[in-house]
Amino acid sequence: MNNIKIKLIKLFVFLIILNCFSINISAQAEFIKNEGQFEDNISFLLKHNAGNIYYEKNKVTYHLFQKDKLYKIKHQHSKNLKIKEHIYNTEFLEANKNCKIIGKSKMEKYHNYFLGNNSNKWKSNVAVFNKIKYQNVYKEIDVVYYEKNGHLKYDFVLHPNSNPQQIQIKYNGIDSIFVQSGYLVIATSLGNVIEKKPFAYQYLNGKKRKVNCEFHVRENIVEFKFPDGYNDSYELIIDPDIIFSTYSGSVSDNWGHTATYDNDGNLYAGSIAFEIGYPVTTGSFQSDFGGGNTDICISKFSNDGNNLIYSTYFGGNNNENPHSLIVNGNNELYIFGTTGSINFPVTENAYDNNFNGGDSWGFIVYGNDYYVPYQNGTDIVVSKFSSSGNNLLASTFIGGSKNDGINESGANYTFGLCNFYADEYRGEIIIDDNNNCYIASTTKSIDFPVLNSSQTSNNGEQDAVVFSLNEDLSEMRWSSYFGGSGNDAAYSIQLNSQNEIYITGGTMSDDLSTTQNVIHPNYNGGIDGFVSKYDPNFNNVAATYIGNSGYNQCYFVQIDLDDNVYVLGLTDQEIEIYPIDNYFITGSQFIQKLNSELDSLMISSSFGNGVIEKNITPTAFLVSDCGLIYVCGWGGGQNPSNGTTSNLPITDDAYQNTTDNSDIYLAVFEENMQSLIYGTYFGGDQSNEHVDGGTSRFDKNGKVYQAVCAGCGGNSDFPTTPGVVSLENESSNCNLGAFKFSLRTISSVISVPNFYACLPYEYEFDSESEGGNTYYWDFGDGNYSYYEDPSHTYSDTGDYVIKLIVSDSNFCVNPDSTFINIKVYGTENAQVTGNNTICNDQTTELTAHGGNQYSWNPTNGLSSGSSKVVTASPNNTTTYELVATDSCGSDTTYFTVEIFDPPFVNAGNDVWINHGETISLFGNVTSDNFYWESSGELSCNDCINPEISPLENTIYKLYVTDENGCKNSDSVMVNMKGNLFVPNSFTPNDDGNNDYFEVKGEQIKDYKIWIFNRWGQLVFYNSDISKSWDGYFRNLPAEVGGYVWEIEYMDYSEEKKKLNGHLNLLR
Repeated sequence: MNNIKIKLIKLFVFLIILNCFSINISAQAEFIKNEGQFEDNISFLLKHNAGNIYYEKNKVTYHLFQKDKLYKIKHQHSKNLKIKEHIYNTEFLEANKNCKIIGKSKMEKYHNYFLGNNSNKWKSNVAVFNKIKYQNVYKEIDVVYYEKNGHLKYDFVLHPNSNPQQIQIKYNGIDSIFVQSGYLVIATSLGNVIEKKPFAYQYLNGKKRKVNCEFHVRENIVEFKFPDGYNDSYELIIDPDIIFSTYSGSVSDNWGHTATYDNDGNLYAGSIAFEIGYPVTTGSFQSDFGGGNTDICISKFSNDGNNLIYSTYFGGNNNENPHSLIVNGNNELYIFGTTGSINFPVTENAYDNNFNGGDSWGFIVYGNDYYVPYQNGTDIVVSKFSSSGNNLLASTFIGGSKNDGINESGANYTFGLCNFYADEYRGEIIIDDNNNCYIASTTKSIDFPVLNSSQTSNNGEQDAVVFSLNEDLSEMRWSSYFGGSGNDAAYSIQLNSQNEIYITGGTMSDDLSTTQNVIHPNYNGGIDGFVSKYDPNFNNVAATYIGNSGYNQCYFVQIDLDDNVYVLGLTDQEIEIYPIDNYFITGSQFIQKLNSELDSLMISSSFGNGVIEKNITPTAFLVSDCGLIYVCGWGGGQNPSNGTTSNLPITDDAYQNTTDNSDIYLAVFEENMQSLIYGTYFGGDQSNEHVDGGTSRFDKNGKVYQAVCAGCGGNSDFPTTPGVVSLENESSNCNLGAFKFSLRTISSVISVPNFYACLPYEYEFDSESEGGNTYYWDFGDGNYSYYEDPSHTYSDTGDYVIKLIVSDSNFCVNPDSTFINIKVYGTENAQVTGNNTICNDQTTELTAHGGNQYSWNPTNGLSSGSSKVVTASPNNTTTYELVATDSCGSDTTYFTVEIFDPPFVNAGNDVWINHGETISLFGNVTSDNFYWESSGELSCNDCINPEISPLENTIYKLYVTDENGCKNSDSVMVNMKGNLFVPNSFTPNDDGNNDYFEVKGEQIKDYKIWIFNRWGQLVFYNSDISKSWDGYFRNLPAEVGGYVWEIEYMDYSEEKKKLNGHLNLLR
C-alpha cells in the first residue's frame, strides 16, 4: 500500500516582534522514550519550541509556556518576570485501550537522566526517535506524529475498510475552539494554536488522489468530515499541519520602518525606539539610547527568525528615522535615513562630517508640539555597518541649509504629496556591483550639494533629489535635483543592466523637464507620478509624467531582464487598461510597464476592491527574473481619508483570507499581469498594522522581508511563529514586527505505487511537485532522467535512494529536492549466511536475506523462528529450511549446519608425591596440536610427558585442537603428601640466624604444638604452623637448656598423628 502526502505550499516563514530574547530550540523533533525517568503515564516526551508535549495512552498533553522569559530569568536579565503557561490535552474518545505507542526512525543520539535523589529514576542511553506512532488507536486506524520544517504534524492513517467516524478528539483545558476558513483554531491564554486545513489522500491505481476533508467541531470535540466521500477499500491518509502561533512584545515603544535581506536569507529590520529597553546584543555598536525622542534601531535576524545575530541603537541626542536598507555581497548593511541630531555618528573620512540643519518641523501633531519633533531641521544620513554589526565602517551627513530627506508636501494630513500616513519618510537606497550607493529622496534646500548635475537648482519649494556616493561614503560621485516649480518627491530608484538609473515619485509641478516622444510629456493635472532616466554618465536622457487628470503617484520602480520599466502606484481615477484582455480589477492600485526609453506603454492594469479607493500604501515591489510581479502594502485604520483592505482579491490558498480592514496585503501576478497567482492578507484582528514610512524588499525568489508597526495599543494580535526571537508584546503601545513571507516556492514530492520494486519489471515514478517545470531524477543506480514522470527498470536487487530535484527553467525560484528509499526484490532471492560447520559445544549466527518476513524450520535450537538473524545451537548436524517473503512473493532455501565431535585428550590420573620429588606427567591426545598449561613449572609445554617438581598442590591442564578447529582439554591434580620437619635446637640471640624454633610441613591440617621447660611449665602453644617460638617466656628470655615439645596434626590422608621430642635452646 502506498502513502502519498498532500503538499501544501508553506507561505509563512517567520515573524518576529522585538524587545525580548528567547532560547533557540532545534527544529528537529526528538521524541524521547520513557524508560523510567518520567512519570509512568508518559510514553514519550517532545520538547517543542513553544513548550513540552507529553504523549500518553489515548491522549496528548500540551504544556505551553513562555520560553523566552524563562531564558531571561535563568540568565538574570530580569528577576521580576512572571512566566505564563497553559496546559491542555487532546483525548482520543472511545479509543482502543490496548493501543501501543511505538517510536519510529530511531536517532543515533541518546539522552541521560541523573536528576533528583531517587536513583531508580536515573537512566542512561535513553532512546530518541524522529517520529512516533499510535498503533491501532482506533480499529484499523493509526496516528503518526512527527515534525517537518519546524511544524509539528500528525497523520491519521485509515487502513482499508476502517471507519473514520471512530475518530473523535476532545480538547480539554482550552479557552475555546472553532473552525475559521478551514483552519482549526485552539485559543489558549498564551495565544492561538492553529491546525492548518486537513489534507487527505489515497493511492488509487498507483496515483495519489486528493480526498476533500474538513474539520468539524461540536462542543470541544473535533471530527473529520468527507463531503465527497472516499473509497474505503484503499488506505486513507489525513494529514493536518499544526502551527504554534503565539505573540511577542517589547519593553519600549518602537515603530517599524524598513527591512531588507542578504544572500543567506537573514532579515535586517530598521525601526525607531522612543526610550531605553530595545534589545541590543553584546558588543553592539551603540548599546545605549542616544537621547531625544527617538533613535534608529537596527536588528539582524537569522533566516529562520530564531536568533538575533546583532542589534544596536544608532542615533544622536535628537531624533532620527530609517528610510531604506540594502546589503552588499559582503553582508555589509547600508542605511539611508534622516536625523535632527548634530552629534549623529559619522566617520572621520565622511563626505560631510557636519550637520547642516534646517527649519523646525515635526511628525504627527501632538497638542502644541509634534510626536517626533526636529527642532533643528533634518539632514539625510547614509551609513554603512560591518557584517558583524559591531563596527560603523562609514557614515556621512548629506544636505543643505533647509530640511533634507523629509517629504513635507502634504505632511501631517495636509494637502500635498503625502497621501498616506508616514509618506513623509519615503525614499530608497540601492547599490551597484562596485558597492557605490544611489539614493532617491527629497529636499527643500536651495544649496543641496550637486555634482555632474542635469538640474543644478531647486526649481520650487521642494524638489526630488538623486545622488550617488562611493563605497566608503567619502566621495560624492553624482548629485542632481529633479523637479519643477511645484512640490516634487522621489520615492524609488533602480539600475538596469546598462547601469542606467531610473527614479520615480510624485509631482505637483506642471513644468518638469520631460523629454520628447515619452508616453506623457505633458502634465496631466492634479498630482502626477513621474519616471526619470539617467545614463551611466548621469545625463537625464528621458523623463515622463505618469497618470491622468486626478491624483496619481508612483511609489516603486522595477526593471526586468529586458530592461523594461515597471511602476507601482496609486490613482483616484480609473486608469487605462492595456491590453484590454489583461487581468484587472477596478481599483486605485495600478501597475504599468514601459519600455526602457519610456516612449511606449506596454502594460497597464489595476487591482483593488472593485471601486476607486486607495486601499493600500505600497511597501515593497518586485518584478522577478521570470516576470512575476510581487506587491506588498498596508492599508486601513491609520489612513482615515483612504480606503481599507476589505474585499481585496485573494486566492483559495491564501494564508489568511479574512481581514479586520487594517492589515498587510500581499499579491503575486503572472507575467505581464495576465492573472492573479496568489493573494492573501496578513495581520491581527485588533490592531491597525501599518508601516511608519520606509521601504521593505522582496528577494528574487519572491520572499518579502517586511518591517511593520504592530500591536499598537499594547495588543498582542499580530501573528507570530514558534521559537522566534520574541513572542509577546509587553509594550503599552507598538512593537516592531518583522516578518519573512514566501509568496512562491517550489515543493518537490515523489509519488510511487509502492516503496518496493520487483525484478525484472518496470517501475513508475510520478512527480506530485508544485511550482517548478524542470525535473532531474537520480534513481540511485547510476541512471537518471529529465522526464516529469519517468519509468525505470533496475538490473539488481538492493536498497536504492531516489532523488528528485525540481527547479524553475528561468531560475526565478530556488530549486527544491526530495528523497525516498525503495527496495528492489528478485524472484529467487532467499539466502542464508553463517558458519555451516561448528563444534558440538558451539553456536552459530545465521542471517536470512531476500525478504522482509522470515520463517525458519525446525525451530529447535534456534533463538527465534521468525527473526532475520537467529542463533543456532544444534545438538547434531541439522538442515534448516528458510522461507523468505517480501512484497514480490516467497522463496525457499536450505542451510545445513554440520556438528564435529571434539578431539580426544587425557591428562592422566591424579597423583600424590613427597615434597621435593620429581615425576613425569603422562598425557594422551589424538592430534599433534596440543600444549600443557599450569601455574607450576613444566620441563616443556609442548611435549606429551613433561617432568614436574611442584612444591604445593598443583593442577596441570592439557589442551588439544584438531584439524576442524574443535578444541578439548583435560586436567590432572598433583598432590603433596603431608611431611613434617621439626628442628632440635635454635639460638634466639637476635643475630638473624636460627633465632626462632620453626616447624615446617606440607599438606598439614589441624596443627597444634606445645613446648614445656624442665619444670613442666608450658612456655609456648600455637595452632598455626606458620607461627614460631621466639625463645621468650613471660616476656623474658627463656633460660638456656633442654625443652620438650609435643605436636598433633592431620596429614594428607586425613589420618591424625602425634609427635614429641626434645630441643635445645642455646645462646
